[in-house]
Amino acid sequence: MTFFLTHTKSDFAASDVAEIGYSKRNLAEILDEFCLSGLFDKFSLRNQQRYRLVKNNQLIQVLGPLPDYAPSWRLIIEILLPLRDCIRRNENNSESTKVVEIRNLLITLEKNLQRLSLIPPSFQTDFHAYLHSFSKWLIEIVSKLAQGNFPDKFFLTPY
Repeated sequence: MTFFLTHTKSDFAASDVAEIGYSKRNLAEILDEFCLSGLFDKFSLRNQQRYRLVKNNQLIQVLGPLPDYAPSWRLIIEILLPLRDCIRRNENNSESTKVVEIRNLLITLEKNLQRLSLIPPSFQTDFHAYLHSFSKWLIEIVSKLAQGNFPDKFFLTPY
């Protein structure tokens, strides 16, 4: 629901909504159920089923005011889980091994990091200093998520 309430586009195909992490088929089934409830309208456009939220005012009354920004939770999870796994796997390794593993993972995650406007700390030849700045960066992100406090609005999608 957050996706539909926070995006300005008036209608969607199931494939447009796939970014929230569900398969196109599952989304189409859910959207069809919402249409049966009267929450959404369904129509065809160029051999494609399109959906439109038609009771957004009523939904907002039930849910309450919307936040100014809505994070892309799928992308956040796709970044945090591999980082957590990397940290756990390398917990007992040397600082140099930790730095190499973290940097390799950050390179792999680069596209998602950019989509969320997350900029990891620059690489440093002093491994201890780099691990400290990386830890501080990651803790800041997780703390802001946990508090629901996004003052600088980084890694968030405005609507």
